[in-house]
Amino acid sequence: LIDTLQDTKTVSYKTIVEEVATARPGVLRLMREGFQNKENVAMAICSAATRAGFEKVVDQVLGDEVLSQFDIIIAGDDVDKKKPDP
Repeated sequence: LIDTLQDTKTVSYKTIVEEVATARPGVLRLMREGFQNKENVAMAICSAATRAGFEKVVDQVLGDEVLSQFDIIIAGDDVDKKKPDP
């Protein structure tokens, strides 16, 4: 039952992301400004979410062209100690 519920949740989550995910106001403008100043600003994304869940949202909102401009992207499953560990 738990596996079935998890699978159903994942399918529903992906559908919702594909239909309604957008960036918060000002986020894309701030990113563009950072990319325009790459010689002085390192651009990174860090999320405590799993890479699979995180990538679905970021791919939908930003797309591959924007994602490829980041210096590094780190997800929750890239680290051994997760939040709240410093």
